[in-house]
Amino acid sequence: MFNHFATRYNVSQILDDRGLLDESKYLSYSPVYLAASSLTFYFFFFAVYAIIGRTLQKGSGACRLMAVYDEVPEWWYAILNVVAIVLGVAAVASWPTFTNVGVVFFGIALALVLVIPTGIIEATTGFSVELNVLAEFIGDAWNPGNALAMNFFKCYGYVTTAHALAFANDLKLAHYVKVPPHQTFWIQVVTVVVSAFLCTGVVNFQITHIPGICQ
Repeated sequence: MFNHFATRYNVSQILDDRGLLDESKYLSYSPVYLAASSLTFYFFFFAVYAIIGRTLQKGSGACRLMAVYDEVPEWWYAILNVVAIVLGVAAVASWPTFTNVGVVFFGIALALVLVIPTGIIEATTGFSVELNVLAEFIGDAWNPGNALAMNFFKCYGYVTTAHALAFANDLKLAHYVKVPPHQTFWIQVVTVVVSAFLCTGVVNFQITHIPGICQ
């Protein structure tokens, strides 16, 4: 991003003490200018999203291909979803995120609609359709001027679908190498829990113990 002097945009010049957009500061500082390469980049993101609509109709047939295997009971997934939703809502509501808890359900809704068509595209072409731009576009429209909320929308909107596809890919690979689905399920659950605490701990350590890391 650039300002009207063709130098790097100083975002701190347009934010209030909560990190939200201050329109008066924005107007006195500068509009945001994007390079032509950035505009082209976003254009192709939305062009890819248009392909998803044509792929939706193929989804029902693709799901039946895995029906010959013994699957993990649906209620296992239901319990995981309930736990994840409760933790997500509690985190967004309990910390100063300046974000509505609806962002959690936004991520789930986006995954319900798009996980099958994006999965088909990735399985047949090897091309991963990333939903981060779509998610941040919706998040900013929902909470204009709130970059923190937009990042929560980007996180839940992108990660929920991406991890669902990664999990499905692991289940498919497990079928090929004759690993029982139940074992695959529990291995994934354990590693997700461990990595959640580990990654959060690493980030917190970096922020609190490495001077000037955000510079």
